[in-house]
Amino acid sequence: MASPLIDALHRLVTPELLSGASAVLGEPEGALSKGLGAAFPALLAPLADRSGDTAAMQRLASLVSDPALDTNLLTSPSRVLDAVSGGGSRTGLAALAAALLPLALGDRAGATASALARYAGLGSSSSGTSLLALAAPLVLALLRDRSEREGLGAAGLGRWLGGQREALRGALPPGLERSAAASAAPPVATSRRPAWLLPLLLLLGLGALWALLRGDRAPEVATRSEPPPVAAAPPAAAPRTTVSLPGGAALDVPSDGLEARLVRFVESGSAADETTWFDFDRLPFETGSAQLKPESRQQLANVARILQAFPAVKVKIGGYTDNVGDPASNLALSQARAESVRSELTSLGIAPERLASEGYGEQHPVADNATEEGRARNRRIALRVTEK
Repeated sequence: MASPLIDALHRLVTPELLSGASAVLGEPEGALSKGLGAAFPALLAPLADRSGDTAAMQRLASLVSDPALDTNLLTSPSRVLDAVSGGGSRTGLAALAAALLPLALGDRAGATASALARYAGLGSSSSGTSLLALAAPLVLALLRDRSEREGLGAAGLGRWLGGQREALRGALPPGLERSAAASAAPPVATSRRPAWLLPLLLLLGLGALWALLRGDRAPEVATRSEPPPVAAAPPAAAPRTTVSLPGGAALDVPSDGLEARLVRFVESGSAADETTWFDFDRLPFETGSAQLKPESRQQLANVARILQAFPAVKVKIGGYTDNVGDPASNLALSQARAESVRSELTSLGIAPERLASEGYGEQHPVADNATEEGRARNRRIALRVTEK
């Protein structure tokens, strides 16, 4: 049984796209065509397996509706080469790809890239990673087109994908069925290394596209000098207070926690600026992963209620790490975590255009990385009001 979705994606593999990708990656066009054709079901089959997972479909719907997604990719697929590697669009699409791959592949992204490279006859697994990074925006653009034409929300998108589960699995080539089956369940972080593997491989793949298409220009995020956020929030034992919101809602929160400080700032006469950041103080992640722990839901729900009460407010989410490990891995992890928070807030009803996200890696420490306490403070997510 053929999949109309896969057939539509195959039509996006144009001669212009293959020629550009071949020049960038140094791989034969025939191998790249074969690899991209396999990359599409490798991403979609595990998503179809998770079609009944409400949280997963909400995250997917959030990515599909993200304003950074270039819908012109459907008429000019070769734009994906420039889009992933140039300027502000590069940052947005790279973040979307970095969010889609763990959602679809979990901790099997590296294994899937290697299997993809072997199947297509590519020179290295990094070329397989680059193909996944190129395929991801095309998949999202096609899902967005379908969602907009048929008015599909998260539930409708899940039903539509679920209806194609068998066809998508049937489109998987030999050698990739195991990776798709293993990644069908949500990832569970068991150590720091597997959780870092996906961001590192993705960053290397996107970095190769950037360097070869743009010469020696450094990625935008590496040259930013945005001021560091304010000091870390108070301990969990801090006194609590009731914060009243417009419309009559009230929040029971720590007196000097993020929620109380954010509302005070929004209601004050202070203008939005680039130096006033607020650290989340109850937002834990799985170790070395962009997977939020369940106990983070309360603070995210509070922030969503605040943003709903102040509809003119727009915010930026910043991700930060300590300086342990590879700087490139830290940068990718911080970006993935910031995007994860952004996705959760959109799933709670906040319009995507009101939220921006960026990872800064080990930049802008607020404490001494020489101590464990300092490193813990530096591993954080912060929020800045950009409009009020």
